[in-house]
Amino acid sequence: MPRSYTKSVNPVRGGAGSSSVIRSEFAAIEAGFTGVEAEIDAKIATSGTYTPTYTASANIGSAVAYGTAQWMRANNAVTVSGIVTVVATTSNSTTVLDMSFPIASDITGGNDCVGSMGYVVTVGGVQGSGVVFGNSTNNRATLRWTPTSATSQTVYFIFTYVVK
Repeated sequence: MPRSYTKSVNPVRGGAGSSSVIRSEFAAIEAGFTGVEAEIDAKIATSGTYTPTYTASANIGSAVAYGTAQWMRANNAVTVSGIVTVVATTSNSTTVLDMSFPIASDITGGNDCVGSMGYVVTVGGVQGSGVVFGNSTNNRATLRWTPTSATSQTVYFIFTYVVK
């Protein structure tokens, strides 16, 4: 909301009508700060949902998003969490699933994207865990685990990556 500034005479410029000059100068300055504040707010803390693009890399028959994933950005760090249903093709074999980021980044190092994941086998309820790390070749997150059965699994993940 714009502030109102009034002064009958500008001591530097003096004369009638100088209060309107001061008001317009302050309004211009304030409008500039409002734009800067919005830009800072957008960089400091933003959040939303998105539907990741999943790419099967190893031992996956299918991967289907379980609704949308959530993300939250604070400065240049983005945290993502969500659920995906995966059907592994072979039990006790390394399973790898890549997923897109909500905000593009250029992953260059091992610490640029890290997290964890867990899974529950739909039939039988067997549980397990895995890791999430950055894929610098494709600028995506990679989920890796070794399921104990070749059936449908609900995979829960959370990771943080750096926007570069």
